[in-house]
Amino acid sequence: MLIAKNEKGQIVQEASTPIQDLNIYQQFFNYQSSGIPTDSITHQDVKNHLTGVSFLTKRNVDTISQVSDLLAYGLRMEVLHLKRDKKISSMNTYQKMIRGCAKSKLFVFPTGVKNAEKSRLYKKIEGLKIIC
Repeated sequence: MLIAKNEKGQIVQEASTPIQDLNIYQQFFNYQSSGIPTDSITHQDVKNHLTGVSFLTKRNVDTISQVSDLLAYGLRMEVLHLKRDKKISSMNTYQKMIRGCAKSKLFVFPTGVKNAEKSRLYKKIEGLKIIC
């Protein structure tokens, strides 16, 4: 998405297990050195747009990680709704509000994209994917 929008950004990950953290770290450097050939993204494209990877702990009183925790809860409410495990009518006011906020931040394919390369990249972005 960074390349399609011509922006710079970084991966901010909550420290988890050594295996998961190492996997994310290795993938970051794999993208930095090899790019993403299946999507015709060169290593130079990745280096120009994906500028870093950071691992945070719960003790890091960082605004970005706190906001992402809140939005993750909202997305959890959306997933429960999509899987039909939770009806919107059974959610309390906070759950409805945070679900709506998180849902509004999901990527939506922009209209009027004339650049074929951007359009191709945008089509590959999934705003929310249920994996379990």
